[in-house]
Amino acid sequence: MYSKEDIEKKRQQALQRKNQRVLSYNNVNTESIGTSRNVSSNQLIQNNTANSITKISNNYKIKGLMPNSNKLPVYRNYEGKSRSTIKLQSTKNRFNPVANTSKFYNIMPKLEVCCSMISNTRFTVDMKVFNTDLIDLFKTIPSKLYNFTNKTWNFHISDYDILREKVIGLKSDIAFIGLPSFLVKTFQNLLLQEKEPKKIVDLSDVDATLLNSLYPFQKQGIEYGISMNGRCLIADDMGLGKTRQALGIAAYYRKYWPLLIVTPSSLKYQWVEDIIQNLPSVPIYSIQHIITTKDNIDKSQIIIVSYDLLIKKIDMFAARKYGVIICDESHYLKSGKTQRTKAIQRLANSRHLILLTGTPALSRPIELYSQIKLLIPGFMSYQEFGIRYCGGVKRTFGWDFLGSTNSKELEILLKACCLIRRLKSEVMLELPSKIRENVVLDPQLIKYGTEEMKTASKNLERSLDSLQKKNALLQYYAATSKVKEKAVCNYVTDLIENQEKFLIFAHHQNMLDAISNLLTSKKILFIRIDGKTNSNQRKFYVDMFQEDDKILVAVLSILAANAGITMTAARLVIFAELSWNPGILAQAEDRVHRIGQTSNVVIRYLLAKSTADDHMWPAIQKKINVLNDVGLDQNFDLHEVDTSSQSSVLLNQEKLDKYIKVSSNTTSINSSSLDETGNATLHVSFESMRDLLDIDDDAFNDVNLTDIT
Repeated sequence: MYSKEDIEKKRQQALQRKNQRVLSYNNVNTESIGTSRNVSSNQLIQNNTANSITKISNNYKIKGLMPNSNKLPVYRNYEGKSRSTIKLQSTKNRFNPVANTSKFYNIMPKLEVCCSMISNTRFTVDMKVFNTDLIDLFKTIPSKLYNFTNKTWNFHISDYDILREKVIGLKSDIAFIGLPSFLVKTFQNLLLQEKEPKKIVDLSDVDATLLNSLYPFQKQGIEYGISMNGRCLIADDMGLGKTRQALGIAAYYRKYWPLLIVTPSSLKYQWVEDIIQNLPSVPIYSIQHIITTKDNIDKSQIIIVSYDLLIKKIDMFAARKYGVIICDESHYLKSGKTQRTKAIQRLANSRHLILLTGTPALSRPIELYSQIKLLIPGFMSYQEFGIRYCGGVKRTFGWDFLGSTNSKELEILLKACCLIRRLKSEVMLELPSKIRENVVLDPQLIKYGTEEMKTASKNLERSLDSLQKKNALLQYYAATSKVKEKAVCNYVTDLIENQEKFLIFAHHQNMLDAISNLLTSKKILFIRIDGKTNSNQRKFYVDMFQEDDKILVAVLSILAANAGITMTAARLVIFAELSWNPGILAQAEDRVHRIGQTSNVVIRYLLAKSTADDHMWPAIQKKINVLNDVGLDQNFDLHEVDTSSQSSVLLNQEKLDKYIKVSSNTTSINSSSLDETGNATLHVSFESMRDLLDIDDDAFNDVNLTDIT
């Protein structure tokens, strides 16, 4: 630390050096003035020095600045003015041409002309501002059409290059934002294909057993896949027979086998059964099922492997060429960063690749990119796709592609180059209807006052950043499962009195245990499928439920049992808890609503006021709206859901808006009892968080946590 005397001494030394620099500067300038003035040099130097120091000192005192010893004061010489005048320019008032280049170069904002496809053959041009020159130019294009309703011009895709050249050459103040080059090539090639004679697809080589069992729309799906040269994404609604369509396409290209089928581990045995049933010409011994990491690939015609084992044995699989590859539940490949996607990318150079999923995008359009890129290696870049179709925004640490833009064009593009999607409502008119209902659980049976709920609610209110809100909402979700237990069990008790089969889905282990304990105490026969149930047991339990009338209930994990099983023996599905992804809920519903169902299906969601359900329900609806905009309709309209209270399921119906405040491995049951206190310590592990978010870390990003109050 310096003493006051040391500080004063240093200040005086600095001031002395400053004076010397000013004197030196004035000596140089007074030599040029000479004796033209009747003032002695010494007097001039003294006057200039005194005035300079005084003005500099006053100026810095006013501005609150310290003098910069490396810079001299700026002298301004004007005729008739004393040279002792010193003027320091303020940097705030000084003109900076770099900061305002538009004024410096007299550049005016450009008029943007944006193009987008509105059909397979026509594109529209959108102008934000009326421009006479552009209108005159549009009138010179042969295929011009004007839409009086939207007040927009549209043209045939064959005239795109002509229009582009004319607009670019028109004026420098017009910015032409055209169609992506891949888009233009795709639709121009379609024009050429339409002029060629339509090829008749000969399916005589496909097993008659399979062909004779197909619905007309399923046969159309096979023909579409063949028209795409066996590289397509079949995204039909759940329960419409995507497996049979994929086997039909694979059988058509049988001369290019071996056939590799990659599937979630829970569905691998189902594929073996489907092959045996639909392709009897394939010998059983030619089907190889990779079960462990010790298994090696033999010369079998068909190899079936799970995504997890493929990752572990990718070098072995990549060493062999496959003429046809089928990837079941391809939404598992929605992120290009995951190991499973990278593994498939190493194999995607096969001649024919078939992707299957009822939910190609669970939450947002960007999830489609990695799947499309697998099918079309020459597809547009990730950034180009994200900017055009996902509302790309440049952030500090990279691009944000969580939005949705040009939805209609994306739908047209997907259907033109790789995707076919049909809904039950479109192709299965004879399939019974699906009725959704919301049941507001009895508030008197909800333990709102537990310490967990209070803490979770307070943490949610106090959360500042996005990560804190995510963690707080996860805690709230887990706490909600505990306080809903009693009300859910009470509702299930009333249901089993009807002696009718039903499915009940839940996410948390405590909720699954509570329901299972209740059914055991009531001596109700049931099956249970959760994350601990292996593939063999899974199929065995499903067959039991389908065939044994005495088994009334299937207790199912939302994540473990939302796909790959058929349980049409029931007509009622209950959701004790929600999931963040509407696609997962829709898939779970369709375990019952699928081919083979002969009765109307009733879906009931059990919701509780003043819990995490209030936040999750609107978030689910938001995701559904985004997916519907790009043509990936989930047939999952929550606006049409009827709402009732637990005390009167069919009476006194009321609107959902009234209570929403914000836009084991066997059938044996654990002996753990229901938590009557609700005060147990809440633990949310990293593993459970990943399960909640459907194994992907980014699935939570589009939940609008900022607006939660």
